[in-house]
Amino acid sequence: MNRIEPILPDTDIAVLGMLKEKPSYGYEIEQRVESRGMRNWTAIEQSSIYNSLHRLKRNGLLQDAKEEVDGRLRKVYRLTKKGISTLKAEVFRLLSEPPHPISSFDLGIGNIYALPRERAIEALVKYRASQEQGIAFLAEHAKRMRKFGVIIAAWLFERPMQELKTRIVWLDKTIEELKTLPFPQESGESSKEEKHGKKTTA
Repeated sequence: MNRIEPILPDTDIAVLGMLKEKPSYGYEIEQRVESRGMRNWTAIEQSSIYNSLHRLKRNGLLQDAKEEVDGRLRKVYRLTKKGISTLKAEVFRLLSEPPHPISSFDLGIGNIYALPRERAIEALVKYRASQEQGIAFLAEHAKRMRKFGVIIAAWLFERPMQELKTRIVWLDKTIEELKTLPFPQESGESSKEEKHGKKTTA
């Protein structure tokens, strides 16, 4: 099955999505990013919003016009037909074929034998505690979004919260297995001690 090639970076998609809701100026978009906690689930820097607006306009996905907003003249951006069709295509791609996440945690797991057993367990226990904190944070925000009736925003906190819960189940199982799993490092140290003992008694 052929994957759908991405057209836009995530920041551009986020900006298009907010402008699909209503035409806005740059600072207004930034305020909505903050109020929705969007930086908790997508990479958006303040400067990147303005860069994105200029890039999207240059590529014909946005148009702008000077309008008076709250007594001040603002540059208000809105989607073009090309912008709307591009947003639809990108959202379909993200929902149907999300990119495979690359985690440096997996690199650590692949090299876990570099640590003594106790340190490996200590590291995973510490990681587990951070996941518990993450669950509490996400649960609080999800509850708030549901209270305000913003269901889609609640999903954005509930989905990663469920992933953290699943991760904790895996961590608990892995920590228990680590307690009895043979460690090459330990067997190597035993071999060295045996050789050393033989040399001593020789």
